[in-house]
Amino acid sequence: FRVSIELVAGQTFYVPACCGIRTQEFDRERYAIAFAGQWESIDQTMMATLQFLQSDADLVWGENVLESSIDDNPVIEALAGTELEFDGDGILDTGIITENVGWRGNGNTLPLNGVRQLALARERAENDKTSDLGFNFKWTPTDQWALNFDAQVVDSETTVRDVTVHAAFFANLGFDFQGDDVGVAYFIPTGEADNYFQDPAEYYWRSIMDHAQDSEADSVAFQADAEYDFDSDGWLESVRFGARYSDRDSNLRYSTFNWGNVSEIWTGSPLLTLDDPAVSGLFTPFDFDDYARGDSPITGVPIYSGPLAEDYTGFVETVQPILAGQGSGAVTLGQRGGVVDGGLYLPSEIVDINQETNAIYGRANFAFDNFLSPGFVLDGNIGFRFVETDVSVIGQNSIQSVSDEFGVTDLVATCAAVVPGGPSPDFCSLSDPELTDLQTFFGTSGAVLDQTFENSYDHFLPSLNLRLEVGEGKQFRFGYSKAIVRPQAFDLRSGGTVTEAEGAPGTFAGLEISSGNPFLEPIEADQFDLSYEWYFDDAGSVTFTYFWKDLQNFWVGSAGNPGQSTTAGGVSGVEQFTNNGVTVDVSRRTIVNSDESATLSGFEFAYQQFYDFLPQPFDGLGAQFNYTYIDAQGLGDRDTSQQGRFSRDTNTFPRVSENQLNLVGLYEKGPYQARLAWNWRDEFLLTKADVIFPFASIYQEATGQLDASFFYDINDNIKFGVQVVNLMNDISETTQTNNAAGLRA
Repeated sequence: FRVSIELVAGQTFYVPACCGIRTQEFDRERYAIAFAGQWESIDQTMMATLQFLQSDADLVWGENVLESSIDDNPVIEALAGTELEFDGDGILDTGIITENVGWRGNGNTLPLNGVRQLALARERAENDKTSDLGFNFKWTPTDQWALNFDAQVVDSETTVRDVTVHAAFFANLGFDFQGDDVGVAYFIPTGEADNYFQDPAEYYWRSIMDHAQDSEADSVAFQADAEYDFDSDGWLESVRFGARYSDRDSNLRYSTFNWGNVSEIWTGSPLLTLDDPAVSGLFTPFDFDDYARGDSPITGVPIYSGPLAEDYTGFVETVQPILAGQGSGAVTLGQRGGVVDGGLYLPSEIVDINQETNAIYGRANFAFDNFLSPGFVLDGNIGFRFVETDVSVIGQNSIQSVSDEFGVTDLVATCAAVVPGGPSPDFCSLSDPELTDLQTFFGTSGAVLDQTFENSYDHFLPSLNLRLEVGEGKQFRFGYSKAIVRPQAFDLRSGGTVTEAEGAPGTFAGLEISSGNPFLEPIEADQFDLSYEWYFDDAGSVTFTYFWKDLQNFWVGSAGNPGQSTTAGGVSGVEQFTNNGVTVDVSRRTIVNSDESATLSGFEFAYQQFYDFLPQPFDGLGAQFNYTYIDAQGLGDRDTSQQGRFSRDTNTFPRVSENQLNLVGLYEKGPYQARLAWNWRDEFLLTKADVIFPFASIYQEATGQLDASFFYDINDNIKFGVQVVNLMNDISETTQTNNAAGLRA
């Protein structure tokens, strides 16, 4: 949604700038082999186990999408001769919108009104392979001592190819939000022929985007521990202590999402329309015939049908001659300047990470009979883990050439060709001297800066668990533990590429470099739980739990330099890069540990029971119910450009609902098992800032889903079953925050 204040003076209205319709297909395939061998001594005091598991999984998914493009920011208005209708909050209810820019450029014949639409095809092909070899040896030399030794070797690799092809055209958009469903219709721009949507000359090949990953990792781990059972009537039952060592190496090759324009209205070069013989055979009419459950099919949209990610070599061979013939600024990954060894990756997209850990741990189990009162039993355990971690990261920063970064070879000439009032690249908001400096900085070839980082940290992690049994199936529990969540290897990468920052359309937002943070440390959590449990039957219970978690070193976004505090140009957190004699300010966008705490607290009530006291056949009925309330206090990012547009969303904890409810009806008797489950959760924040303009905070609204299953045991070895998902046809709805008061639509 965009704000429009031009319809009625002094009033604010919210009009959608775009819409999106997509269809997706997924194809999963997984092969696995497993081996296990075991040896046990004759006296049963020693046992050795060797296990091997290998998994090879393929996932190919593709989507065809029809969505509006909002790269520029023209005025959105009602189609001439129509009116827009709004609800009481000023949000559009129904109407037809258009844009009138007055100029399209390139000497083309595209309509001068209508909202630009993208008709895109995307495909992602991923292969994940993991091999896991484990060895375990157990020895119980006496009745009281038990010794255990483990060794594990894991090797894994991931290969990804991801390709998107965008075509574009213009259309007026009609919306109807008055019912439960969203109605969208596409209208021919004013003044165009009746066969406009069937004419390939009205569509053009706008851009491509490819992405690749070829990463591998291996780890070696050893663990040895001993347990001593006191085997006495004392309160101390047993103790366990040990040590663990692990060494993990990761080589990450992860490219940027390499967008480039094939032809565009502001480049000054001729458009590559889909009636061109060079491309006409690559685009096929596609029908979105299931849109709105088939009630409003959208047919005949020309979408790229040539090779994509699953045949990445074929994609490259198909598009490279077209890009060369077009004189386009777009290139595939392997054609970028500066790729390593003729491959797909820039130096900044390759990083080596080593993580080594040493840990010692211990635990004591205890029990007190007749604690505080006859028949009461207090038992539990107390323990600790001390972990040392050493991290080493080797990577590079890259500066691309001006043509690789901006898709043109002459910034000044490109901006000079823009007609005043017409669409233009964001960098054209700079003056000619600034454009000259920018072009000199990037130059005609790339540059590389090596970086090596090392970091070490340690954690002491205590734990305490208590249970007080008071009789008649009633008991209280208390738990405390300190835990850590380590960052993933991808979040530790140091390399990055200097690129144009994302900002408001029509304005150059400066330069930035995005990377992980080799100094990023684990999130620490102090966790408390207190519960009351009543087990009134073999399969019946009522429980109530209160929990509280304090999260330190929480990960937040920042525009700073990992490991340093820099200031340049009066802006905190900006680095200076020099290339070809020109020095520029570059904001590094990364992840850092916050010096503030986030908290999660709440309670859960749960009930379950089988009603076996009922007469047959109803004695197989049962029910489960639980309700959870969570009060989550998150943290705002230091990088304010990555936060929501409004302060109310800044400290919202992502992906946490305040209320969650689950209700399950069960039937289990003889060979029959049936289940009817309703799961509901409150609204929650998906992301504080969307990746595209206007960078709104996105929420998923409250949703509930009803599922069912039925199984029948034919015999001890064969079972027949049916599962049904989303019986009530619930539709997930996402909204964005539109003003400081929290209005969402």
